[in-house]
Amino acid sequence: MRKIITYISLSLILFGIFGFLYNMALSFGGKSFEGELPLTSIQGIEENNDKIYIGLGFYNRIQVYDLNGNYLNYIRTKNYSKDFNFTIDNQGQPIVNLIYLQKQKVENYIQKNGTEYYISQKLPLTINRVNEQGEESIIKQPLFMTLWAGAVNPWIIGVIGVFLFVLTNSVIISDVLGDNTPKNIKLKLLVSRIFR
Repeated sequence: MRKIITYISLSLILFGIFGFLYNMALSFGGKSFEGELPLTSIQGIEENNDKIYIGLGFYNRIQVYDLNGNYLNYIRTKNYSKDFNFTIDNQGQPIVNLIYLQKQKVENYIQKNGTEYYISQKLPLTINRVNEQGEESIIKQPLFMTLWAGAVNPWIIGVIGVFLFVLTNSVIISDVLGDNTPKNIKLKLLVSRIFR
């Protein structure tokens, strides 16, 4: 059982490290990704030209969905991970205004036609639409994407992995570190005892 928990904790650590680094590369423009990214740091939701536009501050983009919530593409913004407001013109191009002071947290996004979009669930992230036809879940991202979102979530998962690893192997770690074995051999001894 200890071995299983050790491997699970190592998986969480690797997930956290890779997720943090990958998301930071996406945020700073060092990495480009054409597909749908997790909906995090939502800057606004606008329905225009029979499409749904969702601004993502952390990822410097506006993701475009059809009215059924299917991902279509994205539009790159130059907000440099800062908060922003945006509108979409008649050609489907965003007009982005950076916000340099703290942005007000908005949970409901009401459109000019009276349609309302709101985040109905955070884990996994679900966005609902309310209009004259009623209410429906329009975008529901998988749990994995919600956990992967931004830099903080993977970092927290990695820290949980470290905590779980140390807690699971605390007896072995204290035995090896308390031993009079030379320092250059302790690491090899520690690895061999943990993974045998």
